[in-house]
Amino acid sequence: MTGTHPLLNNLRALLADPDVGNMNQFKADGWFQPLWMPGQTQAHPSGQVAISFSAAEVDGIDRPVLFTYVDEQQARRLNPEDELLNYPLAVVAMLAHQQEMDVAVVDGEASEAVTHEQLMLLRELMQLENAPQTRNEAADNQFLKQLNVYVKRALDYCEAASDVRSMHVSAIVPGGAPMRAGILLRASNEAAHRNALLALFEKMMQPGDMLTFIDPLAADHRVMVDALEKQAPTYLRQPGGGWWGRLMRRFERPLVTLLTMELTPDEA
Repeated sequence: MTGTHPLLNNLRALLADPDVGNMNQFKADGWFQPLWMPGQTQAHPSGQVAISFSAAEVDGIDRPVLFTYVDEQQARRLNPEDELLNYPLAVVAMLAHQQEMDVAVVDGEASEAVTHEQLMLLRELMQLENAPQTRNEAADNQFLKQLNVYVKRALDYCEAASDVRSMHVSAIVPGGAPMRAGILLRASNEAAHRNALLALFEKMMQPGDMLTFIDPLAADHRVMVDALEKQAPTYLRQPGGGWWGRLMRRFERPLVTLLTMELTPDEA
């Protein structure tokens, strides 16, 4: 009897504890490991190939689930009528950025469930550099300039949504990797507001710019939550004030907190 594939072991370790050591191990043996999954490819006259995955509807799970397999024979046995694709999680995550789905990684009798949110977090972690590098100051300044424009529109959105209580916006500086935006939102209907704020972000920012919604209940976001809650919120719903208060807030400079993430191993 063979043991569980290293991909599955490394994935479990990283999801449980996203430290630098686990990040490096999964990047070396997991993130780019080809997996088998049902899907289709379609060639276009331009020479490009369109990829689509066949995710399944599963009772009790809100999103469709893409089942991926370490072993080709198991994949063919369980999906006898489907075309099979052979891509790593790195490609799955890239496409799942546009189409929400959960992922199951299967290796014989062993398996690991990866939610859409976890998959997006993995995508971000794999893009981080392991050691500090010289930052691109011009790119950082351009990102901050555009982010401030976005935040003003986001403030208008929050003001119009009566259940949004507060919003912290941050520019996350992850080692040598490009800056990305982070939002900590407090609202009754957070899911709907996240979708709206993400759509606005994708419309106003540059292609490739990334936005992370910081989850106060996620253990791996706890450090960012604690840091942001020590700062004044970018938006805080004020009782009363009327049109004059709303007008005055439009003249205020949006508060964007800089969060620097130090990606160095913990000292023993």
